[in-house]
Amino acid sequence: ASYRNNNPGNIKDARQPGVIGKDSQGHAKFDTFQAGWDALIYQLTIMFDGRSRVYNSDMDFYEIFTKYAEANSRRYAEFVAARLQVPPTTKLRELA
Repeated sequence: ASYRNNNPGNIKDARQPGVIGKDSQGHAKFDTFQAGWDALIYQLTIMFDGRSRVYNSDMDFYEIFTKYAEANSRRYAEFVAARLQVPPTTKLRELA
């Protein structure tokens, strides 16, 4: 779905710039891949700098992905943490 939606982060629709709709699961559909990429970078930026209304830098990977990837949150948290070579209990602020 992320490829079809031009949404590499598979982020939910929050009326980000470039959104042209959403799929049946609420994931944003972007008009271009670049718009989807830019939205993902923006999402990560506000997660780190405290501007997010959903995430904060005191959250660990398990907490983040419970909100970000509801269905497979535990596996996704462990996968991303492993790719970054940190434990999934690492707080976001510890990565900055």
